Amino acid sequence: MAPKKDVLQTATADVPEGTAMVASGEALASAIGWVGKAASKDETRRALTGIRIEAQVDHLLLVSTDSYRLHVATVPAAALWRAEGVDGALVQAHTTKGYAARPGIVPGVKGIKGEATVEIFDTSTTHERSWCETRDCNHREDDHPKRGRCTSVSHNVACKCKAYNPSSWVTSRGSVLVTSAGKSCRLPILEADFPNWRQLLPGETPVTATFDAPSLLGVALTLRDAAKEQYRAANAEYKKAGYGKRGRPEPQKAWLILEVAGPLVRLALNGRAITGARAKTTGKISVGLNPAYLCDALAGFAGEVTLGATTNLKPVMLSSEGRQALLMPVRIT
Repeated sequence: MAPKKDVLQTATADVPEGTAMVASGEALASAIGWVGKAASKDETRRALTGIRIEAQVDHLLLVSTDSYRLHVATVPAAALWRAEGVDGALVQAHTTKGYAARPGIVPGVKGIKGEATVEIFDTSTTHERSWCETRDCNHREDDHPKRGRCTSVSHNVACKCKAYNPSSWVTSRGSVLVTSAGKSCRLPILEADFPNWRQLLPGETPVTATFDAPSLLGVALTLRDAAKEQYRAANAEYKKAGYGKRGRPEPQKAWLILEVAGPLVRLALNGRAITGARAKTTGKISVGLNPAYLCDALAGFAGEVTLGATTNLKPVMLSSEGRQALLMPVRIT
């Protein structure tokens, strides 16, 4: 969705010293919701609790990782304005509670529709911007609250209208603002260093498999629930018998075995192989994976997905147009 021809600008005295992109609200909310699943909830690892947002030439890049998995998504977007050196930010993924409570972007963008504008403000200075400038506006008067801001995003930058109030200013210091029709979400930027995730992506993968993601997801969900029930029963028996007092180790969670062989991608739990999905494969491999992580990753793909792997001790890559998921393997003994 390209902006109006006269909208694209560089940062000047009249335009915020930040970067703004416009994208589909539905696509943005879907991508943020999926990427946010890979964000850590461990507050001691603050950099991993966020989603990295990067403004590229023609798309927004969203990344998160908890060091056990990595989700990457791209959302087609058009630039409204750009500021040199302001091309990315790290924001909290999920809302936190307690003394250091912070809002999260995943619940913040839930339900946004239509066009959505993502603005990234620099962290070094305080920026003031007027929500209205010298542009014509054809929006209805009820689109404008008393304070003068036009909440309709279709004009993208600003407007001159009856409800225009030149004293309406917004001040932000180091924040990301997501706005859509009737909804806005402002989040402070996390002051933390996000890891260099690009070096984690594998190069050549001798083992590949292309299959229908929803077909394998149905099998994976069934096995995930079976693994949960198995662990719950084993843990209840462990506590009931008082094995902890006798020094016995706690029961281990069950892992899935993903096998690529012949024309199939199979999943196995407790040594019982279940046919997963037909696939176009090259090479063979058997690797252990966390069932919940595999389900979360597959849920982000609507059609065919390509699996790439090297060895059973290296990460497994799932990729499709616009999305990538990297899963760390589990050592099976």
